[in-house]
Amino acid sequence: MFHHHHQLQQLLFQTLDEHQCDNDQQRVVSTTNTQHPLSSSSSSSMRRTKRTFGSLLKTYLEAIVANQDNPQSDIKVINKEVEEEVVLILVRHARELVFGTVMETNPCEGNEGNIDFDLVPRAVWLFEQTATMFPHTASLKYEQGMFLYSLGYFFDTLEQLSLALHIDPTHPLALESKENITNMLVERWHFRMLNDKSRNANYFHAIKKAISTIRNSRGVKSSNHANALDHDASPITVLDIGAGSGLLSMYAVACGADHVYACEMNTTMARMASSCIHENGQAMASKITVINKLSSDVEIGVDIPRRVDLIVTELVDAGLLGEHIIPTLADAKGRLLANEGMIIPSHADVYCVLVSSPLLQYQCSYTSGSKTLRLGDKYTCDTLSQIDHELLSNPMCIGHVKLSAFDESQDTNDTIISSLPLWKEGTAHAIVSWFTLYLLPDCIPQAGTRDLENESGSRRNTSETTSNVNMWGLQAKQELGDGINCVVCTDPSQGMACGWDQCVHFLPTFVDIREPLTTDIAFSYTRDQLVFSLSSHPSCEHGDLRDILQMDEIGEADVSCMNDTGYASFLMPDYLNQAHPETKTVMLCKGSGLFSVAFQNQRCEQFQEISSSGRDLVIVCEPEAEHVIRTCWEFFFSLPFDGSIVPCNMEGQDDAIIADSIMNGVIVACLQTNDVDHQLTRERGLISPTTSPTTSPTPSTFMNVHIVWEPIESSGEMRVGVLHALSLLTQHIPNEHIVSVCPSLVRVNTLPIHSNELWRRTHVDLDATGVDVSLFDIFSTHVFKDIVASHLPFDCLVEHPISATVWQLSDMDEGGDEGNDCVNITQDAGKEDRVESFVVPVMSLSENDEVSHNNNMCHGALVWFEFERQGQDGSRHLLSTFNAQQQSWSLERCDEYGVATHTLQSAHMCDFRPLHILEVEQLRVDINISKMRGVRVQLFISNPHLE
Repeated sequence: MFHHHHQLQQLLFQTLDEHQCDNDQQRVVSTTNTQHPLSSSSSSSMRRTKRTFGSLLKTYLEAIVANQDNPQSDIKVINKEVEEEVVLILVRHARELVFGTVMETNPCEGNEGNIDFDLVPRAVWLFEQTATMFPHTASLKYEQGMFLYSLGYFFDTLEQLSLALHIDPTHPLALESKENITNMLVERWHFRMLNDKSRNANYFHAIKKAISTIRNSRGVKSSNHANALDHDASPITVLDIGAGSGLLSMYAVACGADHVYACEMNTTMARMASSCIHENGQAMASKITVINKLSSDVEIGVDIPRRVDLIVTELVDAGLLGEHIIPTLADAKGRLLANEGMIIPSHADVYCVLVSSPLLQYQCSYTSGSKTLRLGDKYTCDTLSQIDHELLSNPMCIGHVKLSAFDESQDTNDTIISSLPLWKEGTAHAIVSWFTLYLLPDCIPQAGTRDLENESGSRRNTSETTSNVNMWGLQAKQELGDGINCVVCTDPSQGMACGWDQCVHFLPTFVDIREPLTTDIAFSYTRDQLVFSLSSHPSCEHGDLRDILQMDEIGEADVSCMNDTGYASFLMPDYLNQAHPETKTVMLCKGSGLFSVAFQNQRCEQFQEISSSGRDLVIVCEPEAEHVIRTCWEFFFSLPFDGSIVPCNMEGQDDAIIADSIMNGVIVACLQTNDVDHQLTRERGLISPTTSPTTSPTPSTFMNVHIVWEPIESSGEMRVGVLHALSLLTQHIPNEHIVSVCPSLVRVNTLPIHSNELWRRTHVDLDATGVDVSLFDIFSTHVFKDIVASHLPFDCLVEHPISATVWQLSDMDEGGDEGNDCVNITQDAGKEDRVESFVVPVMSLSENDEVSHNNNMCHGALVWFEFERQGQDGSRHLLSTFNAQQQSWSLERCDEYGVATHTLQSAHMCDFRPLHILEVEQLRVDINISKMRGVRVQLFISNPHLE
């Protein structure tokens, strides 16, 4: 459209040379300074620059619109083109200004020296000025956000991406980028913790009592008046270690602290704390200083003026010591705390129980024959109430941990050996622990722990003990009511009402428990871990420790996938019942790629003539998975893997990288070994990612190919980039050589729901926090993964789930060579992006008390997937990642589908706020399907009366 791109750029930015901005701006590395690191000068020269820039930009744009070659052009289209052109020029200039080049530079890659941070405020100002001219251009805010991301300003990036989505909620790049950055910065458990009303109330009350105790302790008898008290007037100061959102710091101010130092090592979290604190008013902000440092780096006279009177922290995980609270408090107590100062929390009691759970077994180990692969993790965190399990022992208090009195001269404390009464015989898979955290030293010890379950293992229904606590926040003046005792308990009987998981300690080998029902359990703790073990006893028959491989590189999802025999059987079509020297099986594996090992194990068990060498396999996996695959292959099969492994980072979403891996890795591996010309081509690296199917190697050079691909992550989401990789394969391998693609069909299902519990797991509930930390919602994500839908309380808002085909293989083509069927890909599978929209009626929910009470809100949509594959005889094999038969509603195909037992579901949340559907008749459901970005579901109000 524009013929003078360079002149436009000169016109827009010429004033920057005429009116130089002040270069006195220093890069701010600590959030203790109230000035934003991206703030610009308020000098008169900057103001003149702003006026001139705005005037020139406005004049130029008016001239463009008035002098179009085609006077009949649609003014909206013209303006859109103008906006896009200006955004491109702006981004180019901003990058040249700061980086000296238009190429993106990521400081995480060691390129900090290429960035001129003195010019960053000027570049940001240019974005802001342009935004005043184009306030409704989402791409402008997106580009500003990504520009800030390349500088390492992650919090500012999220702010700009959120603004872009406010302008255009469907902007695909803004949605994708915000999702990725948010998941990188903040774990999802932060929301559960912030919304734990009991935990918040007890911390508030403990801080209030501690400050009152400190203030009262400063009264001493005056020498002139024997009955009078002369109070120390020095201010009471508090150090909050690991401040996070700043919640505990604000509690301290509300409870009477004169000044609080909020110490947070994470720069993004420190910025969040500062923002939340300022959101609660100047009176609050004036009493809190945010320090962006490790507490071990805090210095008296530099960061704080003197030793503090109170240290408060919550550096505890489900395993109590995993966040290094003991060494942290030991250092802070010795250097930063006054002699008579106090520490919150004080100590903890540790509880444990012996459990039997096949699900935990599937998550921690995989066994084939006499060999077992186990997690290298010392413990994991799970919500016990959400796991099918059986208690083998009575819960018992096993030990006492003094959090600020650990003997640093020892690696571990003394071991405690206790007798553990057992309930029944069974196989013990793990020891599950939790704790009671006493925030003050004079807290009354708990008499014990509540009964968790009855003998049959069914969970008892419990409710929050603090549900009647209302206004205990900033202005609270009275006691907080029953249930507030300065104690935080993480026992599993609280279920999801508690913000804590429990700690699962896997036994070295599974233990068979038999009569007499008793055993000894040993407990100790180090600086950062609780240690449990079962002692040898006639009641316990320990398994053999030989032939066990432990790996730190694998996770629970990898092991669960290996144990899912139904999943492996589904992805192993009839065609693979024997090995053919001229046939290759291409596997697009997720995660660590260990499904390929389980796949081959099951294949060898079913078909004895299959070799364990893996010579006919081509495994496409993440780059870091190659070592894991080769190590596990040699462990299980006692042979080195002699197939092909093609590293490919699909999650990087770089089209060229994926294409290069497919072309120069997979395609070449599927060529005939006696094809000299193509072998030379392979050696010389002459196959280009841009090679079109018409110029690919000729059909005669290919082996026959089976394609086995894993469409879904273990978290329940569509794999990013896998559709693009599959599309490249099917484009460049001739149809007559593709014997099978499994699965041959992938369908996504979604169900709009009302679920207060789901919203509490993804957004802040101000009724639970008592102060305004709603800004933390900037870290909320559109997609909430790892859901066990059968354990989630929700109400359906539509009568039936909504389905859309994500990828489909056409029927077998009968025109191929004799004895060699071929396949074709449908047109939908080749599209880059598409949106399928559905308008569905909302169910009447007036009889549902919970929903009616909450104004009939739609919080999001459950998402799960269904797969199909064709058998050699034309039969259909079906699999679903969700058991629809357990629900009150059903699918038409419900009876045909099995269940992938170890695949979870996900929820796609309503953006920004729930949809109020009290008087709405219809919802619009958009299913966005992209080869590079996967599947995304968005919900909108559809009002036919307004259309």
